[in-house]
Amino acid sequence: MNNKIDLVVLDLGMPGMGGKKCLEKLIEYDKNVNVVVATGYLEEGSVIDIREMAKALVLKPFAGSEILRLVRDVLDK
Repeated sequence: MNNKIDLVVLDLGMPGMGGKKCLEKLIEYDKNVNVVVATGYLEEGSVIDIREMAKALVLKPFAGSEILRLVRDVLDK
């Protein structure tokens, strides 16, 4: 059984632990994990953190074609 995560699309505004903490945990699990972060709101300082941790960042609202292009770009790298 393959336990490798190919790609995660993560919303930072998720309840509970929150998206940033979830991203940190995913990176602990696999430092090379492919994560595309989707968000409608970012604080100024957290933009830098998120861009350094995630493979891609997309701001809401976004078009379906935009997220598809990002996913394809991340998986192709």
